[in-house]
Amino acid sequence: PLGNNREESRGNPWAKRQRGVNRRMEKDAKTYWDESAEDFQHRVAGHGWNLEKDPTLAVLKRIGALQPEGRVLDVGCGVGRHLGTFAPQVGEAVGVDVSSRMLEFAAENLKRYGNVVLRAGDFKNPDAAMEALLSSGFDLVFAAMSPAVEDLESLRRMCACSRGWCMIDRFLEERGDVKAEVFGAVGWDVRNDPHNGADRMKLLWDLLWEEGYCPQMEVHARRETFELDAE
Repeated sequence: PLGNNREESRGNPWAKRQRGVNRRMEKDAKTYWDESAEDFQHRVAGHGWNLEKDPTLAVLKRIGALQPEGRVLDVGCGVGRHLGTFAPQVGEAVGVDVSSRMLEFAAENLKRYGNVVLRAGDFKNPDAAMEALLSSGFDLVFAAMSPAVEDLESLRRMCACSRGWCMIDRFLEERGDVKAEVFGAVGWDVRNDPHNGADRMKLLWDLLWEEGYCPQMEVHARRETFELDAE
């Protein structure tokens, strides 16, 4: 529970909200991401679609992962922000997401591109149609902040459907006393919040290493200033 103790968190609206998020994600991922789609669309629109200066794109270009005849799979593509960058540079850009609502936004956002394919389905628990898609082969399998790739089984699936590169893109959030104090003022204890923590990336690294891979990691620093309200 969030807050100093269980009793305190019961009366805390931020704590109740976070517990509700956790329960919805555990119970039904599709419902959770469908309900979050509009917020994601709004945030992506606010940040802009141009990723030309994004270090992720620079790395992919440097290693040659984006080729004119290549196929790219974006796991947990959301509203299509990365697909919109991949599409002009590859032969086919395929996005999969458990949320049909996310894909509705993605279809509208990416309608200018004729080489984008969107498919609804669960990467972690694929049905026959999803299995067929994943087995068709991709030159790059990409996942940005996707909970669909967070354990050994999903890492194995990611590697299996790639005939070239795999890339996991995540934020590693810098923690500090100022942030903890600001969130604490509204009753949200973030001291033990695992979101965007380095331990999660370290786990993926360790799993790949134990599987016999030699994963590469790059860390790029970035600072952002933004406003949050209580909602």
